[in-house]
Amino acid sequence: MASTESKILVKDWLELYPEPLATASRLSAAEVLKLLSAGKSATILDLRNDRTPGFIRNSVHVPATSIFGNTNIKGQVVDKMYEFNPSLNYIIVHCNSSKNRATKVAGWIQDYINDQKPENLKVAVLNEGITGWLEKPEPYASFVEKCL
Repeated sequence: MASTESKILVKDWLELYPEPLATASRLSAAEVLKLLSAGKSATILDLRNDRTPGFIRNSVHVPATSIFGNTNIKGQVVDKMYEFNPSLNYIIVHCNSSKNRATKVAGWIQDYINDQKPENLKVAVLNEGITGWLEKPEPYASFVEKCL
């Protein structure tokens, strides 16, 4: 799902597009693990440009720099998440540390949820991002696909 069309730097991307109106909630790795272990309703949105050194299994990869602002967050992100997981109830967003890209995109998704009120859809940011997840032992490691 990655786009090669955009060559914008993350720093420039963060400055180019507006801040969200809403703030998405944040979940700990333990809370995300519980959601992922429970079934198919939660799906991870990985915003990193490069998935090295690994990624959470069954995550959707949409680099933040391929998202052209918040004006069509439904078409750029939400619809892709539903295509991947028609049973989707929870979008869990992360980047490396989940401080900038994840916070911005999750906020845009929360703005969409607040405005359009899609049935049973929530969004949250994974605290500490993929960096925090990859540092954890089992059972977290069993959800990771390593990049070669």
